[in-house]
Parts: sequence; C-alpha cells; structure tokens
Amino acid sequence: MYEIAKSNFKKYGKDINIINMDAKKALNNINQGFDFVFIDANKSQYKYYFDKSISLLNKNGIIVCDNILFRGEIANDNIVDKRDITIVKNLRKFLSYITDLDEYITSIIPIGDGISLSTRRIDER
Repeated sequence: MYEIAKSNFKKYGKDINIINMDAKKALNNINQGFDFVFIDANKSQYKYYFDKSISLLNKNGIIVCDNILFRGEIANDNIVDKRDITIVKNLRKFLSYITDLDEYITSIIPIGDGISLSTRRIDER
C-alpha cells in the first residue's frame, strides 16, 4: 500500500511525507505536527492511536477513524457475531470516548463501514 500511495501522491504532484512503519513505533518517534491522521488499525487499539494522534494534531487538523461502525454491529445488538463481542464493546467505548471529549467535535458518517471525523473545537469568541 505504501508504494501505491507514494505513486498516487507523486502522480498528482503532492508533497506528502508518508511514514511506512509500525504505527505504535512511529507515533512514539514523531516530533512534528499533522494536519490529517487516518486511523485504520486493530479496532481494540483505536483509543491508543487516537490519543497519540491528538497530541500531534495541528490546530486545525482532523482525525479520521475507519470502519467505526463495524459492519453495523455497533448499532444493532441483534447482528453482533459472537466472535466480535469484544471488538464491538471496545469500539462502542471508543465512540463514546471520542464523542464526549470537550475539546473535540466528532461526527460519525455512516458510509461504507462507517468513519468518524474529529477536529478541535474552535473558540468563536
């Protein structure tokens, strides 16, 4: 996927720094800010990645979390597969966490498997 992303950014003339390494290692070694963070990882670790990312997020940056509705299982107990109970519980806790953060506004978009968009609240005074 790294090579495909690199090729696409080059094709469209975008100067984007792509980090191709384990996310936990990368997040612990980064000392720069980000305008955009895309999280698509182990669903039980979303809170870890989110918390690490907000510490690196630039003022008007955005964090997108992919597959947040987990095949609809997050919204409907009747379709939760027994194998997915722990993942569903963790994702529900995570969704509650990010939507309750006072400093951030989070929207859940039900397209595909669902995405969340989070950005810092801007003081409008």
